[in-house]
Amino acid sequence: METEKTEKQRHSLFFPLLLIAVGVVFFLNTMGFLKESPWELFLRMWPVLFIAGGLDSLYKREGFVGPVFFIGLGLLFLLGNLGMLQVSPWNMLIRLWPVFLIVWGLDLLIGKNTVASAVIGVFIGLALLAGIVWIAVASPLQSHVMIDRTVSYELGTTQQLEASVQAISGEMQIGKEADSTRLIGGQLQLGQNEELVDILTEEEGKSVLTLESTGSKIYPVMPFGPTDTMLWHVTFNPQVLLDLDSQLIVGKQQVDLRDMMLSGLDVETVVGKAEVVLPANGNFEGELSVVIGELVIIVPKGTALEIETDTAITAITKPDAFTKTDDLIRSPEAEGATELIRLVVNQPIGSLIIRYAEE
Repeated sequence: METEKTEKQRHSLFFPLLLIAVGVVFFLNTMGFLKESPWELFLRMWPVLFIAGGLDSLYKREGFVGPVFFIGLGLLFLLGNLGMLQVSPWNMLIRLWPVFLIVWGLDLLIGKNTVASAVIGVFIGLALLAGIVWIAVASPLQSHVMIDRTVSYELGTTQQLEASVQAISGEMQIGKEADSTRLIGGQLQLGQNEELVDILTEEEGKSVLTLESTGSKIYPVMPFGPTDTMLWHVTFNPQVLLDLDSQLIVGKQQVDLRDMMLSGLDVETVVGKAEVVLPANGNFEGELSVVIGELVIIVPKGTALEIETDTAITAITKPDAFTKTDDLIRSPEAEGATELIRLVVNQPIGSLIIRYAEE
């Protein structure tokens, strides 16, 4: 009886192999053999986790409906991320997650100890997967209405601007306003269930802007894969002293501040990528945060910069001229500078890249 029980209990096989593969990738990255960061590779290859989980469950005989379904789903998502299929994995996941509960319930109902249950389980798993493929190809998940909104405010007497820009998902681009008579310009795209909060108040030469999307977005967007992207393009007058707070839950931020005058800066992306171009000169404090993803800080040469890092599983790349002491990274010009840009970087998981701006 003891021997029979031991034979039935199989330890995980595919997840240890997956951990080994991840370790090899990070090792090759640290040795400089990879042209792209491990995070960029993960953004495309994450569906392998579904495949590994399904194979692992089959190997351990934990069921049949779920493993077959997840293996097929992982392959579908992987082909989508590689551009071979026009599917949006994240759009599908957010809409179809209740199917996972159905799969779990079917595995519990059918069982896993007989040949008949195996055949039925595999058949149902393939049938569910076929339904998902049909939905991905033929259903409204692949088409949706985007609502365009325009934001425009004249400069007036404003000398200082405190701006808060918050979006749910998509791509956010922040930069310089080309029209010198305009304080703020913007071209925004919203989802069907989103509403735009657009409020500007002015008092004694100082304006406060709130630009925020509220409600639920049916079609979340990630910064990878063949998905339609909700674009927010917001510009600010470079002659106004700016205190900027930009937040994006899921997606990509591009914040170009090279021609701006800043009194404060707070850029946050929960999942995705943020790219921040700093001004050549400045004397302010700021905070940059990417919880899971990639953060790129582009520094003009000659900028006095000090970065305090709060990281966990994070790969850090910096110019050779920068110094790193414990959690503090400094540019050569930071030593003894009277005007200094001080940044705090919070990045638990991902990749932090600090590089010089191209001249």
